[in-house]
Amino acid sequence: MKTIKKHYLLTFVLFITFTFSIVAQDSELILDAQTALAQMLKKAPKIKGEFDKAYGFVIFPEIKKVGVGIGAAGGKGVVFEGRSRALAGQSKMSQASIGLQLGAQKYSELILFENKKAYDYFTGGKLKFNAEINAVALDADAGGLDSPYQTGVKIYTMAQGGVMFSASVAGQKFSFEGKTSK
Repeated sequence: MKTIKKHYLLTFVLFITFTFSIVAQDSELILDAQTALAQMLKKAPKIKGEFDKAYGFVIFPEIKKVGVGIGAAGGKGVVFEGRSRALAGQSKMSQASIGLQLGAQKYSELILFENKKAYDYFTGGKLKFNAEINAVALDADAGGLDSPYQTGVKIYTMAQGGVMFSASVAGQKFSFEGKTSK
């Protein structure tokens, strides 16, 4: 009987530890996302107007990318909905690419949703980007900030480090997990 109680107690302690670990990871991701967003808005204040008008957005604070002919990238982000910027959930991004590429880098990515339709498409797990969707890099002068929305989304990236030489074709895929579905 004592052995069974010890097992229940151990299971309960592990469950609580695991739960607090998830909450801590979520809090850290949210803090990293807020920091990355603040850095992007500071680096390119012209996007503030676009950001304020957007229905919602997802911010990936750190995406890691590596490539030698064939490449891959991935990261976790936080999704916010509506003008109130309510926390809606988390997203994972994965990317595959092929072409002339060599190196590794880290960057942040901000995706603005022009309207509820684009937001719903993203949170429904249907949004995939291909070579036709262009991201505006918030580097050197941050040119191209006036580019139009494409299929209801606009993407901004900001390099954090590393060197990547690339002339490749890539596609990004996203998953969404709402905050209430955990």
